[in-house]
This record gives sequence, C-alpha cells and structure tokens, in this order.
Amino acid sequence: MKILLLDGSCKDQEYNDRLFQLVHHSLQASGHHLKTYDLSQLTIAPCLGCFGCWFQTPGECVIRDDGRLMAKEWIQSDVVVFFTPVVFGGYSSILKKVLDRFIPNILPFFRIHHNEIHHLPRYSRYPDLIFLGTLTEKDQSLEHTFYQLVERNVLNMCPAYFSSTVLYEHQTGDEIKKQLEKVLKEVKII
Repeated sequence: MKILLLDGSCKDQEYNDRLFQLVHHSLQASGHHLKTYDLSQLTIAPCLGCFGCWFQTPGECVIRDDGRLMAKEWIQSDVVVFFTPVVFGGYSSILKKVLDRFIPNILPFFRIHHNEIHHLPRYSRYPDLIFLGTLTEKDQSLEHTFYQLVERNVLNMCPAYFSSTVLYEHQTGDEIKKQLEKVLKEVKII
C-alpha cells in the first residue's frame, strides 16, 4: 500500500513538529510504503480558477510548479494523510493551496449524489483520506468546523473511506498513538 503524507504544518509551531513526528513514526510502523512531503518546501501557486486543467490540458494544471506533482502523487496513492494546524476551523494556507490544485483529478461534469450536485470523478479509483488537524488546546467550535469542512470536501475527492481527527499539544505520545490507531483502522491501513 502506498501512503502519501502531506505536511501542511507551520514551521514556527514547535508542538506541530512533535505531533508530526509521532504521526510519521506511526505510519512508518504500519509497514506500508510511505512518501512524505513538507509542503512548505515546495513551490505551489494558488489555483487560478481558470479551468485550464479541464479544457486546455485535461487532467493536468496549466501552472507548471509542484502543484502538478502533488495532484499526480495524490491520485497514485492508496491513502493520503493531510497534516495541518486547524486555522479558524480550516486548513493551513499551504495545505489549502494544495487541495485547490487537486481539481484536475475530477471532471467538469456533474452528477446528483445524495440529493446534491457534485463533480464526476475522472478516474475509477481514488485514494482513501485521513485529515489530521492540530490545536494547542481543546476548542469544540474549531473542531466541529474542521470536521464539517473535511466531510464536505471529501464529497468531490471520491474516497471509499475517510477519517479525520484533531490532535492536541498537551496529549501524550501514547494518547496520540491510540488516536492514530483508531483512524488508521477506519481507513483499513491496519
């Protein structure tokens, strides 16, 4: 199984470093092939909203930067793990840019899915997804917004399984390992 870990953390937050290392170690211990990217080290421009990836270069962004690589890595993985601080209930800005650049992996056509209009998938298979948010302290409002955002975003990302959880600065390594184990079981990694 190919696991892609995208680190969208802010480098000025030490607690994120500790949490990321625990996540990275747990994924390595799963015995699967793990590929990791520190998104802050890549050149990824914001999506232009030009729809060139649908009409000019179908399936590939017209912007020639690392966003193309991320879209390709994403679709070629079995599981993608998104690691991000929870910012106003959402993702870090660097992770949000990457997620926006995944649009070439869906089609510009629509279908009705669960009484809502959603894009048609471009491919027959999509990776399962895990969203790991981090916070310095418990905040139910931010958590709730994060979980809702993830749930809505995955509708056009077409995973068979997805899971999300929030990790906290004050949690012990054992607490985080148990939480990660639960998430990994939900997407059938372990």
